[in-house]
Amino acid sequence: MVKTKRKKFPRPKTRKIPLELVTTFLKKKGYQVVKIERYWRHVTAVVERGKKQYFFKMATTIKTGKMTKNEYSWNERVRLQINSETPFLVPQNYDQGFYQDNLFFFISDYFGKETLADQFPPNPKQLNKWLSKVARTAFLISQIKIKDEPEKKPNERTIGEHLISSASEWAAQVEYNLQPLLTIIKKANQKAERRWRHGDFVPWHMYDLKKGKFGLVDAEHGGNGLRYYDAAYFYIRVRQSLGKEEWAKAFLSEFKNLLPKKEKPLFWRDLKPILAERLIGDYRGASIGPKAKREEKLKKCEQFKEDLVKNRII
Repeated sequence: MVKTKRKKFPRPKTRKIPLELVTTFLKKKGYQVVKIERYWRHVTAVVERGKKQYFFKMATTIKTGKMTKNEYSWNERVRLQINSETPFLVPQNYDQGFYQDNLFFFISDYFGKETLADQFPPNPKQLNKWLSKVARTAFLISQIKIKDEPEKKPNERTIGEHLISSASEWAAQVEYNLQPLLTIIKKANQKAERRWRHGDFVPWHMYDLKKGKFGLVDAEHGGNGLRYYDAAYFYIRVRQSLGKEEWAKAFLSEFKNLLPKKEKPLFWRDLKPILAERLIGDYRGASIGPKAKREEKLKKCEQFKEDLVKNRII
């Protein structure tokens, strides 16, 4: 494996925060803690006030707090776009502030435990029954217009220019031949269309609300991004993490059918380089991650690469 110094795209750091101190902090705010845990870069908790349960999320570093604030803001903005016809909900925010004056937290709706699918261990549940609504949600999010979004720059970078830096750094850490994927990205010279996105659009961030709708959470990376990013990422995670290639294809088909007529011919052209970049990320994750099932994960990546290069995705 080629060794390289990682600079631009490091794994976000975390810091251990004594959970008993956070519990005391929440009690002083009038909440009873039902469950609290430290998960990677956040402390999360289910808390209760009166007869209602809420969700608490707190960054463990100042840098991570910027993403946590972004999630809070994303919830605020997207809730303004939701009506009785939309197939999804996002949490309503109730409180926000700083723990020990520097670690951002917020308290919002708690959507329960029933995700549409689980990543660890992989469990697709009945995700196939939700694909149409998930596709419609991805499309609706991409159509959101935010009044204060920045104007398009006259010299906007191409899709390839957006993706090549991260892709090249990740590829340098993998011993497999990823040149065909890098070539796909480098050849993506079309203007990078930016759309509103969730940023981590996966079924384990979606919760069955039991009334035909699902709750969508964890928009830390939400905001303006490449068009079709959410669709690409959902496809990859359903195919790679859940092993449901046909369900992943069905989702893309549902999503494409929702696009305006003028966009449909460009869908594959713009989707392909995003898939290539995210697949390189999967190669890197499998190569430097835990050894358990590493060979199986890399085999899946190789098959995906072949399908992508030969245009067998859709």
